[in-house]
Formats: sequence, structure tokens, C-alpha cells
Amino acid sequence: MNSKKRAPRPGSDLCDGSNSKSEEEVKEMMMIMRLNEIRRHQFLEETEKAKELYLKTITEIGLREDPNWELEEEPLDEFKYDSEYLVLGRIAEDFGDLHIARRLFEECYRRWPDDMRSVKDLARVYRKLNLPNKSEMMYRLALSYDNDDRNALREMSELYLELNRPLDALAWLQRALLLDPFEAENYLLVAKALKMIDKVEESIKMFRAAALLDVRRYEATLREKITEAYAEEIGDAEELNDIYEVNEEIMEWMKRSIKYFHSRKGAREQQDARRSGD
Repeated sequence: MNSKKRAPRPGSDLCDGSNSKSEEEVKEMMMIMRLNEIRRHQFLEETEKAKELYLKTITEIGLREDPNWELEEEPLDEFKYDSEYLVLGRIAEDFGDLHIARRLFEECYRRWPDDMRSVKDLARVYRKLNLPNKSEMMYRLALSYDNDDRNALREMSELYLELNRPLDALAWLQRALLLDPFEAENYLLVAKALKMIDKVEESIKMFRAAALLDVRRYEATLREKITEAYAEEIGDAEELNDIYEVNEEIMEWMKRSIKYFHSRKGAREQQDARRSGD
């Protein structure tokens, strides 16, 4: 029988030898349960119940549902764990309270600067608040930690398109396509960027590639986006099955992607060999 005992979790009764939880620990547990309850109501589309609990929560921690409210600079040390700031911040974002979401994400980043979840959440909220410089800075920070973050690559490319910087968008989308040559949204963003620099034929080809890759969701999503951009040039959905030349573009990116991942694997193996030799 294994005599080893598992180390007590932080905040558990075993940590301090007491038999009862402190008032702070109980409060922390209740808050976590409430956040989970809000998320459950959201999942079940019980919006009114979720909003009621959400408003009660932000009132208790001193935040206000008022876009004109001046955000305090004092630390918001209400929670013990980063996940609590992130979950409540995302709930606030869901309800359109971007100033509260920003406050929570910023506090999370202040206390846990290496947590890239808060960095990416801040980048997204800054973008929604029309703070493009701050948004770009946060996306770049996230990608400096993980330059293979596909969502960050795509979202930053969208930001550049909003700022009328298609060349910057294309530079990052090239990497996005290398990482995932079968993601329709990547081709759609490339198509928009190419259209902005008047590369019409290349743009149409990429729009069609996006549609072909997203057949299952085509009617519901991409068809509307594509039709808005090229109502006449793109053609009807029935025609897309006959556009064989678009497959060549997709296959080319697939080959580049395979080559890229093979080169990365080789570089890692060489690095591991050097380390083992040391």
C-alpha cells in the first residue's frame, strides 16, 4: 500500500491544521460557485438570470455598470486566482460592459504578467474599445511568447485590416496559413487584404478557396461575407465545385506547411542532440 500522502491543496484545512475553513476561504469558494452558476445560465441561454447574478457580483466588488464611470487606479485585490478575474471579465465582455472587462483583465495582467490569457483578452477588449495601439501591443506580446498562436495571429490580422494596414495583415497571415492551411477564415482574411491593395484576381481566388474549405458552414457564414465583397465575380455556390484551380492554391500552402513543420522538427532534434551531448 502506498504510504505517500498527497500534498494538501493551497487553502485546504490541512495547510494550517485547522478543522474549519476561514471566512475568506468560504467567500472565495462561494464566488467561484457563483461564477460557474453565471456561466451555466449563459450556456442554457437564461440571460436574465445570468445578468442578475452578474450585476450582483460586480456591485459586491465595487464595480459599476456605467460606461462614464471613472475607473479607479487602486488595485482590485478581490480574487485569489487569475481564473476568477478572467471568467468575470469575459462575462462582463459578453454583456457588453467593456470598461469592466478591461478593468478585470488589466488587474489580472498586473498580478500575473506571465499569464498570456489575460494578455490576449486585453488585446481583444482594447480592440473593441477602439484602442488599436494598445491592442496591437498586447497581440505582439502574446505572439512573442508563442508565435504559433493561431487565434492571436488571426485576430491581429483582423486588427490590421481595420486599421487599413493590409500589408501588415498579409505578413502575419502568411504564418497563419503555414500553421493551418485548411482554415477557411485565413484565406478569407488574405482575400480581403489582397482586395485592399487592388490585387483583384488573387483576391477572388482566395475568397473561393475560403468557400471551398468551408463547405459545411458555407451557406450560413462565408457565403454572406464573400457575396458582400464580390457579388458578381465570385459566382454562385454551385459553381464553386468546378473551380479546380483554387485547389492548387490550397495544396501549395499545404506543401509549404508540411515543409515548415518538418524543418521545425529537424531544428528541435538538432537542439536536443546538442543538449544531450553537453
